[in-house]
Order: sequence, then C-alpha cells, then structure tokens
Amino acid sequence: MKLKVLLAAAAAAALAVPFASVAQTAPDGEALFNARCKMCHEPAMSGAPDKAKMATMAHAQLVSVLTDGAMAAMSDGMSAEEKAAVATFLTKGAPAPAADAAAPAAATAAPAAEHQH
Repeated sequence: MKLKVLLAAAAAAALAVPFASVAQTAPDGEALFNARCKMCHEPAMSGAPDKAKMATMAHAQLVSVLTDGAMAAMSDGMSAEEKAAVATFLTKGAPAPAADAAAPAAATAAPAAEHQH
C-alpha cells in the first residue's frame, strides 16, 4: 500500500514539474502577424491596408478591427492578448499623435523663453 501511495505521489510530482517551470510568455505580435496577416497585408491585396498604413493607425483602432470589425472573422480563435500583441507590433515606432502636436509647441516656446532674459 505504501508503495502505491509513494508511486502516485512521485508520478504527480513528475507531472507537475514541467508545468510549474513553464513561464507564461507574452504573445509574439510579429510572429502572429506573419502567420495570420502577412499574406494579405504585405504586400497588400486589393482593398487591404498595407503594413505601413496600419502602422499609422491607433493601437485601439487595430484591436477594434480585429475584435469587432472587418478582421473579426480572420482573427477568430485569437485571444485578446494576441490581438493586442499584433496591434503593438504594427504600431511600434509610430509617433504618437500627442507627441506630434507637442513637438511644434515646444520648438516655438524655447526661443521665446530665451528672449525674455
């Protein structure tokens, strides 16, 4: 009887170790784009925006298109995290609208401040 309990405990521990050591990793947006989107968006098929055009879109807009919009059927089976990862991959490096608006204001404010002395 002790041997059965010992074997059962050893088997349970052996099964638990691989799962405990596997860390949850964030979805790879580039890999997802390449596997699920690239064939129609790079180069873009007729009517589809290309990767450069999508890079100018807001992150939330891309997630919305994948969730509720024109690409909802194509993204079926993707988790919310995977959709966000694709949007992050596409918008990475694109200037934020707020940064664009603030840059000219900062550039014109600096010379004015120098002349006040």
